[in-house]
Parts: sequence; structure tokens; C-alpha cells
Amino acid sequence: MTFEQVTFSDLRKIISDSPPWNDLLAEGTLDSAASGTAVDADEFTYTSDDALNGAWIYLNGGVGAGQERYISDFTASSDTASVVPNWTTTPGATSTYEVHRKARVAQYNRAIKRGLRADRNFHQVRAMDSSLLGVDRQREYALPGNFAHLHSIQYIRDSDYDVTPVTLDPWDWEALPNGMIRFRHPIPIDAQIRFHGMKFPDIPDEDDDILQVNVELITLYALSVLDTTNHTERYIEYIRFRDDLNLTMPENSVPVSVY
Repeated sequence: MTFEQVTFSDLRKIISDSPPWNDLLAEGTLDSAASGTAVDADEFTYTSDDALNGAWIYLNGGVGAGQERYISDFTASSDTASVVPNWTTTPGATSTYEVHRKARVAQYNRAIKRGLRADRNFHQVRAMDSSLLGVDRQREYALPGNFAHLHSIQYIRDSDYDVTPVTLDPWDWEALPNGMIRFRHPIPIDAQIRFHGMKFPDIPDEDDDILQVNVELITLYALSVLDTTNHTERYIEYIRFRDDLNLTMPENSVPVSVY
């Protein structure tokens, strides 16, 4: 499977711009704005008045980020979109934006999050966590992070990385059903424990959150949710693509998720 690293905002724009959906009407950085307008000569290139009427402009960065407004009028000669209601914080020349008509930003975000949860097994990525230290005579630890599978556990007696880690044999640890890891023998005191495995994707909240996902899969899922007119065709396309994916795990992988 092919994974790409994208921000939440960029993934939303990829989905909205996918043909034949084609709902990314404009994106860029504003030239200027007033209390009820937004201007961009570079990207508001429509030649007809009212071309953006009925769309929504969302500020995804810079001054006023997070605001979304309805475009009530568009004047082509001045590259100006009039918005309602007025901006709470007036954008400026650092404000980046995106414009959609078929769905609002919240709808795109919900579709992405639903897709990440529905297909979380297909978005697993390799990960390592070293946040735990060995405790005297302790054999059970709560597994840190959002691991789905573990394939190896190591410990290192010195936090200096020039010391070779000790790799535990598979029979020296077991995953318990309550999200705990039990070791056959206690880990040395203050030794750094390193968990190697596959993690489920984090669910994003902010536009600049970074995701590592199968972009084509999440795009197909999101469009099957958003495009209600062609839902059946979209859903079939998504299922066919997902069923052709090869889900492979590293050798000795053990499921550990309690989610």
C-alpha cells in the first residue's frame, strides 16, 4: 500500500478537488479583505459575476483562521467575494483559504474522520514508542500509544543511543486483553522500553495536524459519503479498491488493540 504524509487541510483539499466531484473552486492567499469581503486576484479568476455565489469560503491559516462564511455575491471585475455574516476577525494578506460549494468544511472533516475509523486497519503505519522506563520488580505495563499490533520489544539500560538495545524473545512478553503488556521477567530499573509495532492513525482535530494515510482509500471513502447523488457508484468503487489492498504485517506481529 502507498502511504502519503499530508496535513488535515491538504487532505480535505485533495478530496474536494477529485474529479468528477471537483468542489475545490479556489484556494490560495487573500490579497486583502474588509469586514464583509475577501479579495484574491490570483485565484478568483472567474470572469462572470456571481460565479462564486452560494459557495463557502473557509480560512485555513493566517489571520482569522477557522472562520467560514457564505459567499452572497461575487464581482469578477474586482475579484471580490462578499460574505455573510461579516468576519468576526477580518482576514489579511497572510490569510489562506479554500472555497467549496457542494459540501462545507465540517462535512469534509467528518467524512475524513469516519473513513479513518472505518478503515483504520488499512491506515496502520510502523511506529516506535520509548516513553516507558523499567520499574523495580514490575512485570506488567500499560501499553503506551495507539498501537494496533506489536512485533518487537527492546530495552536499553542507558539512554545514550550508542548502547546496543536488548531485543526480547517473543516468548518473553505477552499482550493481555486489557491493553497491558506482561513480561516474563522484570525489565531492569530505569531501562528504556522500546515498543515496535503498527499504530492506528491519529484522528485529526486541527488543519495543520499531519496524517500518514492511504490517500486514495480515504478519498474514495469520503466521496462515497459526500456524493449522495452517486452514492451507490461511489461506494462500489471504494469497496473494490479496498478489497484489492494487500494488508501485510511485520513478522511476529501480535494484535494488542483494545479499541
